[in-house]
Amino acid sequence: MVTVPCAPGGEQTEGDVPTQVLIVDDSPLVAAVVARLIEREGYVSQAVHSGQAALEYVHESQPDLILLDVTMPPPDGFTVCQMLKQNPATAHIPILLLTGLDDVSASEHGQQVGANGVVTKPFNTPDLLMAMRMLLQRHAVFPPGAAD
Repeated sequence: MVTVPCAPGGEQTEGDVPTQVLIVDDSPLVAAVVARLIEREGYVSQAVHSGQAALEYVHESQPDLILLDVTMPPPDGFTVCQMLKQNPATAHIPILLLTGLDDVSASEHGQQVGANGVVTKPFNTPDLLMAMRMLLQRHAVFPPGAAD
């Protein structure tokens, strides 16, 4: 299941630098698989394996998009998302939640904490990439070759 709520988009322009994606998952294996999938599409990724590491990374080096696992040791993905969205310095970064919780309440909770979309695990690659592209287009950031 992919849920990307409608949101107003900005002017769409192609940047000169590759799209930076932060992958946050407490499973190094899952993070590595996601990184491999998106890097094949031209994205540049960085993976961290805890909510605290994600908060630290985002404040040091703001990515263009965050793929954030929901179910992690504290702080969990919902908490991290809420903290980033409440901070004016990071509120603009689109966040796509990745969750193994296949129910409406996970999607609703994600929206309540400010997530820009939710993808249910296990996901298929085209759905994940489509959700990423939609969010990046709304936020005027494109992967290499996407605007051709």
